[in-house]
Amino acid sequence: MSIVRRIAKNATVLLVAQGVTYFLAMLYMVYSARYLGPSNYGVIVFAMTFAGLFGVLADFGLQQLTVRELSRKNELDTKYLVYASVTRLILGSISYILLLLTISLMEYPDETRFMVYLIGISVMLSTFSQLIFSVFQAYEKMEFQAIGLVLQATLIFGGILLIIQQNMGTLYFGYVYILASSATFIYSIILTRALFFKKSCKVRMRYAGMDWSICVRILRAAVPFGLLAICSCVYYSMDSIILSYTQGNLAVGYYGVAYKIFQTLLFIPIVWAVSIFPVMVRLHANSPKSLVFATEKSFIYLTMIAVPMAVGLTLLAGQIIRITFGVAYMESVLVLQIISWAMVLLYMSISAAVYLQSIMQQVIYAKVLALCTILNVILNLIFIPMYSYIAASAVLLVTSLLQLTILLIVCWKLYQLFNVRRLWTAIIKIILSALIMGILVQCFNNINLFILIPAAICIYFLSIFVSGALSKEDLALFSRT
Repeated sequence: MSIVRRIAKNATVLLVAQGVTYFLAMLYMVYSARYLGPSNYGVIVFAMTFAGLFGVLADFGLQQLTVRELSRKNELDTKYLVYASVTRLILGSISYILLLLTISLMEYPDETRFMVYLIGISVMLSTFSQLIFSVFQAYEKMEFQAIGLVLQATLIFGGILLIIQQNMGTLYFGYVYILASSATFIYSIILTRALFFKKSCKVRMRYAGMDWSICVRILRAAVPFGLLAICSCVYYSMDSIILSYTQGNLAVGYYGVAYKIFQTLLFIPIVWAVSIFPVMVRLHANSPKSLVFATEKSFIYLTMIAVPMAVGLTLLAGQIIRITFGVAYMESVLVLQIISWAMVLLYMSISAAVYLQSIMQQVIYAKVLALCTILNVILNLIFIPMYSYIAASAVLLVTSLLQLTILLIVCWKLYQLFNVRRLWTAIIKIILSALIMGILVQCFNNINLFILIPAAICIYFLSIFVSGALSKEDLALFSRT
């Protein structure tokens, strides 16, 4: 299978699965937010954000490292996978103990703390599933990972509908997340055993036979990826935690609604990155020119997707919030308008970030992300107490711009990665096409959204084709996939 076909196959499978997953996630988020109200919904947002920080410690880059290491091999290295699992078990246990100690020392109500305990269990189970999914990712068996993602989202959606139907309390949401994570973990174990572990390669290890130095070596190798993951999690999570601590659950609820839409729309670059990473690792060794080509095309295509979404969200934010979450969440409109442009900058950053990781320069990316994370936390600590969730969204926009700028300069200066003139030409054409679409949306914004949005999408794609931003070469490339 050609490189383009492999990337397209992986991306398509995961894109469809993530599309279904995020559609279900959006539905159960809407139902949850409407059922609980801004304040109680803020409890769940805080619990998931807080537990997510410790989930990153439990993983500490092992998933990304496992994908890279297994992508280089023609056969599954069962010994490596066993030691990686043991390392994950140790890290997960330590992380959950730290979670319990930290939230117990903070001055939160009992219900909030208990919700963190429950969501924490769900997050730890999910980290084990993700390690196993890294095997599917490394060997480009994305369809099995896709099934697991849909399974988990379906179980959560069904559980939340049951909670609402039975008029249950907030804590039951935590139990639903545990049930869904447990089922996904069991699925991943059964499928991995069936697909990869043959009788000839079973690994039986007694405690006395464990070589703990291998675990140490794996952990050391994972450090750059772990630092990246920690910085990324702090970057995207600390605003909600600071909001909760200084402004209360109501502010977190308002911010969380807009932020969830933002996170949902990030599934496209995330899926693309997951799909393309193992292929780009191989291209680095075998075809550097193809690696550059894939990176530059990724940048253009992701920009082409992000810009019109941001224009649409900016113009239609009020209608979207009112229709989905209700008038109780209209305070979220300005937040959504601001962070939609942060989304554009993050779409544009992802191709450079994946490139640096695929050529084993993740330390450079870690330094860039660490700088932006430190600035993000400092600015949030300064401005959130004064301007609440509006400050959090503005800080995200500013630091996302800084991150993109530094990554582009690094890739251009050190690796001559981007043709600046070609990229700027493409970006200008994309912006002009999005503006044409935006004028249409603004002129006919009283039309039903289910008619207006498809019409706007058609106008946009016609504009980018006429302008040359989407060329015949691009269409031919897609048709060959």
